[in-house]
Amino acid sequence: SISRFEYQDNEVDEGSEKIYGKNREKFKGKILGMFVCSAYGSVPKNRSKAKEDYLEKTMTEMGIKADVYDAFGGVLDFSESSRMRFLDKKKLNMAAKGLEKDIDLKIEKNTKNDLRDWEQIRAFAEQFGKIVKD
Repeated sequence: SISRFEYQDNEVDEGSEKIYGKNREKFKGKILGMFVCSAYGSVPKNRSKAKEDYLEKTMTEMGIKADVYDAFGGVLDFSESSRMRFLDKKKLNMAAKGLEKDIDLKIEKNTKNDLRDWEQIRAFAEQFGKIVKD
């Protein structure tokens, strides 16, 4: 099963369409759970917008309906041990400055920012598990 689809700039990610498109028939009648990791998903008041922008639009465009879906916070790793390349880290750092203003999120520089809400993730997994079990 596919656990998530990417959504960027109001167009379905090419890789997701490729995976879903050629397996379209296999999805019929299957239980589907989708999630996205996003800084927007890390702030409770922004989660519904993140779900709408990143998941609901994707489902509509692709003609699918997930049984359960959610937006989680991710990890922004600016530490020296980060596997991110230098330029990628610089770009993310610039984007993070905008996020701090846009969604009232404090992001620490030169460290790992774990924006995940493990209770939210557990609740999603439990909900998905119940759907699969029934």
